[in-house]
Amino acid sequence: MPRYHLHIHCDGEVIEDDEGGEFLDQDAAFKEAVRSIRSVVWGDVVGGVLNLDLSIEIRNDRDARLQEVVLEDAIAF
Repeated sequence: MPRYHLHIHCDGEVIEDDEGGEFLDQDAAFKEAVRSIRSVVWGDVVGGVLNLDLSIEIRNDRDARLQEVVLEDAIAF
């Protein structure tokens, strides 16, 4: 099963996903990135903060950039 890395970009900072995770395909990695964005936003809202500068970059195990998931994707999906 392919390994994908979901790097979180927030306020000019990057939280790298060094370990990554195994997903069936890129679509499954996208769905996990959407869930992750929703989780981060929910935690922020509960904490009384809302950061709209948030995205997750999906990279494969060879470190090739495949896709960026933005907040709008998490709302529309």
